[in-house]
Amino acid sequence: MTRLATLAVLLVVSSPTLFLARTPEAAAPAQAAVPVGHYCNMGFFTPEGVKRFDVLVQKIVAAVTESEELENGFLFRFSGQFREAGEWIDGARGCCPTIEYSVAFAPQSGPVTLRITGGAGAKEFIREEFRKIIHEKE
Repeated sequence: MTRLATLAVLLVVSSPTLFLARTPEAAAPAQAAVPVGHYCNMGFFTPEGVKRFDVLVQKIVAAVTESEELENGFLFRFSGQFREAGEWIDGARGCCPTIEYSVAFAPQSGPVTLRITGGAGAKEFIREEFRKIIHEKE
């Protein structure tokens, strides 16, 4: 399923669920179908948010000095001087909510280690969505 189709399914499924949950007559709120696998929530950003995130993506691309493939994802290292790292991670988490983000900031503005991992299919998803910051070994 394409990302656009996934988003359309999420919107269609979510709308009735929200309506039913607010209806007092409903005995039990209907459960929305949870998408299987990994997906991008393209509706997370406002138009202004997309522009800001694009700027942050260019900054993280420039900041990442090393990447390492893990069994279930990737590890990235970058300078502790990337001050907007938290803002970028917040955007990435909102857009790609099905994967796990783990960040370690070394003391005294030392390097940052970012692990992006997940369950089944996560590594392939991460490889595609975060390809700009992956340093492939030649």
